[in-house]
Amino acid sequence: MKGSRRAGLALFLLTIFCSSAFAFSFAVIGDIQEGDQIFRQAVYLMNKDKTLLFAVCTGDMTPSGTKWEYDKYKSMTDASGIKFYNVLGNHDKYRGGIRNYEKLFGRPYYSWDSGGAHFIALENNSKNGLGSAQMSWLNADLEANKDKPKFIFMHKPLFDITGSFPDQVMKPETQARILMKVFEQNRVVAVFCGHIHGYAKEKVNGIVYIVTGGGGAHLHLPEFSGGYYHYTKASYDGRKFKNGTVKLSNE
Repeated sequence: MKGSRRAGLALFLLTIFCSSAFAFSFAVIGDIQEGDQIFRQAVYLMNKDKTLLFAVCTGDMTPSGTKWEYDKYKSMTDASGIKFYNVLGNHDKYRGGIRNYEKLFGRPYYSWDSGGAHFIALENNSKNGLGSAQMSWLNADLEANKDKPKFIFMHKPLFDITGSFPDQVMKPETQARILMKVFEQNRVVAVFCGHIHGYAKEKVNGIVYIVTGGGGAHLHLPEFSGGYYHYTKASYDGRKFKNGTVKLSNE
């Protein structure tokens, strides 16, 4: 009897430990472009939220990729008390934007660990998809971190989550479908993207796909279907993933 009680207590303590090891929150915002005022609101609110580990921008942090625009964006994030990770968007590639991005942030695909989980930023703006080098890197990174829950960030959605912009998804679509299968096989919890200016969410085969492109650029969607300025707050405790939006004002 005592042995079974000890075993039950050990199982209870293990459950508590595993849950607490993964309990964390982070913020995701995308498509800022010219919307500096709205982005500054987001940074202010993120700074007040002491539960956030970090924030991610899913791309189009600049209108056209110039050095001046990148420097302005970085000055806003550097003034923040929260660490920002950045994804390259299609607008960020204009006018030599990739070089400007790399000088400030390094390679446009990379990964990091935080809160007991693994996070991956991808660059998927090319008509050729990820390309062979990035795809090889991704497969190796997933294998090296196969036992960790994972979260993916990219600019273009893998499919039309909004139901209104079928032409605004990652190309080629064959590779996008392959990526969805790869994510399903590798303990991916959620995939965040931008590109479409608004908010949308859909769960496919156990993975939550989120468009969070309300960071300041002109909105694409009507308000009733996600067309509002916002950032997304996501939380994970090792078992359950939750997310919601924090609305921002353009006034």
